[in-house]
Amino acid sequence: MIHPRAIEPAWPTFAQNSIGLGSAGALVYPFDPAPLGAVADATQLHNPCGGRRWRTLPDGRIEVEGVGVPSATPGSDRYRLVGQTWNNWKHEFRQAGREYGIPPAMLAAIAYVETGAWSDDPALQARIESADGFHSIGIMQPIPSTTTMLGFQLNDRYDPLNNIRMGAKLARMNADKYGLDFPLLAASHNAGSVKCRPGENQWNVHTYGDYIQTAVPAHNALIEHFGANRFMLLGSIPWSYAAGGAVAGAGLIWALTAILAPTART
Repeated sequence: MIHPRAIEPAWPTFAQNSIGLGSAGALVYPFDPAPLGAVADATQLHNPCGGRRWRTLPDGRIEVEGVGVPSATPGSDRYRLVGQTWNNWKHEFRQAGREYGIPPAMLAAIAYVETGAWSDDPALQARIESADGFHSIGIMQPIPSTTTMLGFQLNDRYDPLNNIRMGAKLARMNADKYGLDFPLLAASHNAGSVKCRPGENQWNVHTYGDYIQTAVPAHNALIEHFGANRFMLLGSIPWSYAAGGAVAGAGLIWALTAILAPTART
């Protein structure tokens, strides 16, 4: 967590899907209220740093300006590792997501970027230590200082559920600052906060490597192909809506859409 990572650079390696853009008053994501300073309507193209923009679709996937909805390509190694990361820890992603109000697909996508390369061996994915001097441990790679800042013990990093809880708690803290906006949460997980750096990458958002570039297609694939956000205990999670308003019935529509989404491909 919050350490350098080599990231693949190019969009064309990902499948792209053509999706309608939705209306201004559509449901953003039924998990938390928009914090002060967050974008008023995440369904509209935006980027606080002025680079390539994105929007959150009603089902939670991220659409990227000029690209569409990038997703890991079925049959690719990337798709396999995304799915393996989800299958290894889906119960932990869901539990931590419920506890901190973070969609499981967000946690699993970050985990894929951090430790997905070792997901063929779950025991190794749970304990792998980074070789970059940050002493990150396991699935979402919490470093010692972040671990203690979040109120955990260093040995908690070796327990998969507590390890993922750290990532979820950090995401919750960042969501309170930036909104439940996945590209910004991914960047702040990697770099500590959202820092605007014009010209550093297509987003103008500082990360080690183009972290957003890799995290977004994984996140979209987790929703689209693996049903990562289905079966949430909706009653335990607060709801929020885009500016312009939506009624509670929109939440029911979202839930039914998620439950009826395609199942994972085998």
